[in-house]
Amino acid sequence: MEDYKNKLSFVAIVKNEAPYIVEWIEFHRLVGVDKFYIYDNESSDNLKELLNPYIKSGIVVYHSSPGKRMQNVVYTDAVTRHKEESKYMGFIDIDEFVVPNENNYYDAKSKKHIKDIG
Repeated sequence: MEDYKNKLSFVAIVKNEAPYIVEWIEFHRLVGVDKFYIYDNESSDNLKELLNPYIKSGIVVYHSSPGKRMQNVVYTDAVTRHKEESKYMGFIDIDEFVVPNENNYYDAKSKKHIKDIG
């Protein structure tokens, strides 16, 4: 059995998402995401400064990714660099929120799956 530092990580490429990224990170932390790999595609809204507390705490790994049409490049880089760190890795946008269904919920505080919550 392989041992991973994180159970679930998300990868996102962002550009000027400072107004939304804290809410996105905090929501996904509540539903069980352990780590975020954020690839910054030339933001001009002080995104990195906003993320600094998360970077320092190890919740976010920040990568600068300048250029056009970088999504496939970034996703390949994330898998290459970080595939051994997380059991599961999701690739979603900042305007997307993953919501556990009512029959299989991961409790981030207890780090346990809870079945049939009702």
